[in-house]
Amino acid sequence: MAQAAEDGLVLSADVTQNDDDAACRAAIEAWASNDPAGCDTGIARLELSAALLTAADAGAIRVCGVLLGEQGTDINYSDPGPAHERLGQTALFKAAWRGHVALVAFLLRHPDVAVNQAERVGKTPLYRASAYGHAEVVSLL
Repeated sequence: MAQAAEDGLVLSADVTQNDDDAACRAAIEAWASNDPAGCDTGIARLELSAALLTAADAGAIRVCGVLLGEQGTDINYSDPGPAHERLGQTALFKAAWRGHVALVAFLLRHPDVAVNQAERVGKTPLYRASAYGHAEVVSLL
């Protein structure tokens, strides 16, 4: 299930694998009520944006929709961590790499999506989708 943890918003595998938008909303509400002041800060943006990466990797289109509906979620956010460990993968990159056609189409409709944002080693979503044989995704990109 989803939970509000002391160290931030946590969406469990159940939420993303089952694309459970209601559980996602419940997790966000629980997290926000746990620290209402913190939800108006840059930390909230990072938490929501990091959750978006997890949902995109799983192809959870409804959960991605809920997260993108929250103020401050950055569609072009890339994986967190120390600079030398960051892969630079965005939600679109992860969806394209995994071949999540419907999710890629959904993300491409977002006005701020950076279609050609490359990861740390210079690969774009188009390159990764092509390399993994996701022809429908390639045609969308």
